[in-house]
Amino acid sequence: MMNSCTQQKESSNENEVQETELSAEDFNQAKQEVEKNLEAVKQKADNKLEDLQQRSENASEEMKSSIHTAMEDIKAQKESINEMLEKVKTGSRETWNDVKSQAENLANDAERKIDQATDKVEEFFSSDNI
Repeated sequence: MMNSCTQQKESSNENEVQETELSAEDFNQAKQEVEKNLEAVKQKADNKLEDLQQRSENASEEMKSSIHTAMEDIKAQKESINEMLEKVKTGSRETWNDVKSQAENLANDAERKIDQATDKVEEFFSSDNI
């Protein structure tokens, strides 16, 4: 009975080692995929910033204030993405699982916050506050 438990434990440890030991090619490919995802979110932020900048040109002062707040929120997300991109680019295979998880969480969170910031402006535009 102990023998089967020991074998299961060894098998489990081997799986963990295999998951953390990516080949150089797999590691580079994984990094590129995460970078691509972060760059896509960053591009979305840039597009939203450009749209908000154009909208602010003909907006009321109250609306400009709302747009400015949204733009600051988006810029903060962009800065976080830039910091994570650097972390991904300089990450090692030993820390890859943690970095990848952080990057994926950040990308999802940043995209959600970018959408929330622009949704607030859209709500303002669709109301009588224009």
